[in-house]
Amino acid sequence: MVTMVTVGYGDVLPITAIEKTVCVILMLVSCGIFAYSMNTIGNILENFNQEEMEIAQKMEVINTYMSKKNVNKQMQYGIRKYLDYYWREASERDSEAEEKIIQQLSDSLRENLLIEANKIVLK
Repeated sequence: MVTMVTVGYGDVLPITAIEKTVCVILMLVSCGIFAYSMNTIGNILENFNQEEMEIAQKMEVINTYMSKKNVNKQMQYGIRKYLDYYWREASERDSEAEEKIIQQLSDSLRENLLIEANKIVLK
């Protein structure tokens, strides 16, 4: 605890009872803040890896299925590439929120947006 707030090192030391009490309280609060920060960082890393683990688990299921059914290697490769792309794109989009926002646009703006967004398919 002393190391966290660097109290007790160097020239400035708590001497009176009030100073010591303030230092102890400061050290305890600093420990709490440090623990909270570490927990938050851990949760961020866990959420980041969770998506990758879900994709890997789904990929394992489809690989097992294709092996059991003796699907040729070229077809397996194409299926894996497509599913990997599809799952990653699906996780990045919130289609319900997108639809709600698009529905709020006027008819002409909505049509223009959809044409512009889907111009590759239309071509």
